[in-house]
Amino acid sequence: MLRFALALILFNHCVLFLCQNGDTLKTFDKTVGVSNRIELPSQMNSKVFNDSMVKRYENKDLSAFLTIENSVYIKTYGMGGIASLSKRGASSGQTQLQWNGIPINSSTLGMQDLSLLPILFVDNITIASGSSPNGGLEGAVNLRNSVDFTKKTNIAYTKEWGSFGLDKTSIKGCYGSKKWRASTALFKHTALNDFTFQDYSMQDKPIVKRTNAEIKGWGISQNVYTEYKKWQVSWLSNYVHYHRQIPAAIGVLGNAPFQLDESIKTAFRIKLRTKTVQQLQVGYVADNMTYIDSVSQVFSTIQTTLLSGQYELERFTIFKTISGFGSANFFHAKAMSSGFSSDRMQNRILAQVGVEQRSAKYKIQLLLRQEVIANQAAPIMPSVHVSKWMKNDQLVMLGQVYSNYRYPTLNDLYWNPGGNENLLPEKNIGGEVGVDVKSKSDAVSAYYFYSITDNWIQWLPTNLGYWTAQNIKSVERQGLEVNARKKINLNHFQQIVLSGNYTYVSAINKKVDLQNDAIAGKQLMYVPHHTIGLSANYCIKKMEVTYHQHIYSRTYIDATNTTYLPYVAPASLQIGGTLMDKNVDAYFALKIENLFNEAYQIIANQPLPGRFFSVIFRLTLKQ
Repeated sequence: MLRFALALILFNHCVLFLCQNGDTLKTFDKTVGVSNRIELPSQMNSKVFNDSMVKRYENKDLSAFLTIENSVYIKTYGMGGIASLSKRGASSGQTQLQWNGIPINSSTLGMQDLSLLPILFVDNITIASGSSPNGGLEGAVNLRNSVDFTKKTNIAYTKEWGSFGLDKTSIKGCYGSKKWRASTALFKHTALNDFTFQDYSMQDKPIVKRTNAEIKGWGISQNVYTEYKKWQVSWLSNYVHYHRQIPAAIGVLGNAPFQLDESIKTAFRIKLRTKTVQQLQVGYVADNMTYIDSVSQVFSTIQTTLLSGQYELERFTIFKTISGFGSANFFHAKAMSSGFSSDRMQNRILAQVGVEQRSAKYKIQLLLRQEVIANQAAPIMPSVHVSKWMKNDQLVMLGQVYSNYRYPTLNDLYWNPGGNENLLPEKNIGGEVGVDVKSKSDAVSAYYFYSITDNWIQWLPTNLGYWTAQNIKSVERQGLEVNARKKINLNHFQQIVLSGNYTYVSAINKKVDLQNDAIAGKQLMYVPHHTIGLSANYCIKKMEVTYHQHIYSRTYIDATNTTYLPYVAPASLQIGGTLMDKNVDAYFALKIENLFNEAYQIIANQPLPGRFFSVIFRLTLKQ
């Protein structure tokens, strides 16, 4: 009952916070970010998290950030396991992940493991809904690096110890002058993940310890920026390495397999600021995944590379109230895998142009996008965005319609056995309408979205003993997103900030291209109808208490909706404070995860830990 009482109180008031490190309080607006990447007009419903917010998660990965800060459903295999996102009922591959504008979804798997993307290497994060290039049928998450030449030198050291052998260490330094800046970051992450759980596959349902779940990882990032008159030049790079043991699912006899993951990302960009802004960027991304099961004699490797070239032109004036914008992109993907009969390559050309008319009270935007993949041109993909400001700009009404295509991944096409070179691209048409209301202390937004995707690709078993990729169905997705925030200043020293988000998703198989198929009209697997996120923060001078809770409704784990995981409501509590000197800040915190010791799963038969603890220490040296 305590969980539901807390949830009800939070939902009725609705949170976001940040307190200044001084004796008085100062909040920030997390929807305002600063980035040096040219921002082409894009999805109307987008959230930008600036460096002040992102910095609070420097010891976490992207899955932890998205779980707390946005109403997306994270499908996780547990501590140290694979984590992927499901946004508005879309599959993991239908939301595009980008690093400084470069698509980083795997060209083979179509998705990216969020647990391998450390927030430490990121300055700003943009989460956009609607249509996105490179097959983003349901938006994009863009991880970006930026620079502020006015900032002084600072170094932050963070250490976290926790239950089940958790040991995280990170250090990040930003340094330079008014003409050049650089940032260097390193991390090391180890954990045994040997928590206990109830093994209900055994007759007496004993409490057992998770085995073969250890992870070891490290990474380094180096970014350099320089500025001369109207020119700015940047070099961005990072490397991540993880060794992960793969624990067995409940009821499965484990063979102690493990997986090696390596990723390197680098980009070089030149920006010219005149009456408009132009940017040229070249990038390179390489991923290497190796899976080894010595008992079963399985050795599988996947190596992918992506070479990209991008040119972007920010708004230029056509008439008084009409401006134009555009971009051109080239991507060359190559994949080497033990599942392919030979190396596979794919070229992708993307061009988009748009016009925008705006006044003091409205904005209308038309965007046309064209993609050419493997010498096959997709139909031109249009989108229209409309915004209307009212009530002294405190009320904004928005709407958009769009179309998009997503081409099959290299695994869908060429995996041996099961690949299908006759697959059609997934075709999506959708739209959304919404309203945003903001004041100094309150913010509320609500959006209704609808889309239908034809030629949905799914892997199905065959009579030959293996699975194959097929275009089998049409999926209709619709729902509602509501976000709210309330700031309460008790006095100059105390502040309470409450926030909440709610998402309702109906994602059903509208039409199935298989006779007498029982999945028609059913909710997609691992797409909960209801997702609720609640947060509360109380800040007094340099002390803070933060509470988070997430509630997920029943989640179906089979296509016919006959078996499901029950609703879950995990919560966390963090108590921390800052000791300050002129050039030194020391932050201490105690964090309790799964506060109510709930036994639950997000992926069937993949247990998650009960209540566990961690201690966080951060030392910041400032010039």
